[in-house]
Amino acid sequence: GMGLTAVEIKEKEILIPARDMIPETIEEEIVSLADKFFSKIINQEKEIELIRIEVQRYGYLHCKRFDELSKKYSICID
Repeated sequence: GMGLTAVEIKEKEILIPARDMIPETIEEEIVSLADKFFSKIINQEKEIELIRIEVQRYGYLHCKRFDELSKKYSICID
């Protein structure tokens, strides 16, 4: 996904502190976004279309955050 909210943590019963864990600083946003573009499994860069499909499985808000950050940092989304 693209970070977690306290509500998501509680709803999904994730065993971490229930607090918002959304990228806030420029550095956090860039690292979060860059992390989506590089696959640790196949050791290569991912296409934006694949990233959007992967992020969508976490829900609308994650996809929205990805799109907003992509637009903010001028990454091309059609």
